[in-house]
Amino acid sequence: MNHYHNLQIYSYEHPGQDIQEEYHKRFDGYGTIKFPLYINPMFHGMPTSDQYQLFFVPIESYNSLITSIRNNSMHITKLINNLPGVASNQFFLEMLTKEIKGTNDIEGVYSTTEEINVAIDSAQNHNKRSTHTRFHSFASMYLKIKNQEVEKIKELKDIRDIYDFLLKGEIPQSKYPDGKLFRNDFVRIGSSTQTVNQPKIDEKLIMADLEKWIEFINEDKFDPILKACVTHYYFEYIHPFYDGNGRVGRYIFCSYIGNKLDPYTAISFSHQVNLKKEKYYHAFEEIENQKNYGEINFFVINLLKYLAAGQKKL
Repeated sequence: MNHYHNLQIYSYEHPGQDIQEEYHKRFDGYGTIKFPLYINPMFHGMPTSDQYQLFFVPIESYNSLITSIRNNSMHITKLINNLPGVASNQFFLEMLTKEIKGTNDIEGVYSTTEEINVAIDSAQNHNKRSTHTRFHSFASMYLKIKNQEVEKIKELKDIRDIYDFLLKGEIPQSKYPDGKLFRNDFVRIGSSTQTVNQPKIDEKLIMADLEKWIEFINEDKFDPILKACVTHYYFEYIHPFYDGNGRVGRYIFCSYIGNKLDPYTAISFSHQVNLKKEKYYHAFEEIENQKNYGEINFFVINLLKYLAAGQKKL
């Protein structure tokens, strides 16, 4: 399993071999986990009519990472509990500043440590006169992770409410959703020379995929950490807004991880992603490549590595 590669690389390593055989070997394997989520992969910069079900093969590196992350979380919790309350709170706030700065930097959104600190201070002290401070809403939302006060997403409107509050004052009017809740027009994700995803256009189709996404995140039969990773991918794949999808998606991921592990692990995520964001974006691209048939292994493992790196730094 040390040489387990995605199907695209596997095909290069085995010229002349029918890649479908290897795909079915993985997809129909006894231990394979299949998710009730489907994608239309990309081929030469265009979405295809093919539909692939997302699936995951629990290889050795995944099992090792998930065990380590859970053990690390318990150790971090013990260490935090041994700190005086003032010290643990200050430590959390310092980390939160890096997290907010990191998730902004990933998207190229300019922010300074000073203005983030002001926003956190105003949010923590419930200063109503500072509600118009930049990132005040952002800080308020992330502070909920510390106390595990994040509410479940149960309906489509909950997603829009998160978007409106989290990104208050950060989205230009020209990029505001033009549908009932979400976008209702074309978006393209990629560089000037390459398209890596071209999500659905019609809001009704977007809503239908988000309904499946909501049902999935509230399904208990999947490992919660694995589910959080798959959920993060699929939200970005749907891309329900013109702008702000990454920041909303990472907030949802962090809030979920904070509830299932510990809040300190959760708010180390975006800072770690920002240190290696090219790998982050490439992992999305790999899943949407037609030659990978909806296998989500390496995206999941990539996210787990970010979590483990954050814990090591902690």
